[in-house]
Amino acid sequence: MEPLNNKLTNKQRAAERYTQEQMRLLLSLRDMVKNEVRKEVARQMEMYNK
Repeated sequence: MEPLNNKLTNKQRAAERYTQEQMRLLLSLRDMVKNEVRKEVARQMEMYNK
C-alpha cells in the first residue's frame, strides 16, 4: 500500500485541474491583451507619424 501523502483525493485532483485550467485561461487572456495593446500602439504611432 502506498503512503497516504502520495495519494491525492479526488477533490484535490479536481482542484489541481481547475487551477491549471484557470492558469491556462489567464495566460491566453494575457496574450490576447498583449496583442490588442500592440495593435493599438501601432495604430496610434501611425496616426502620430502622419
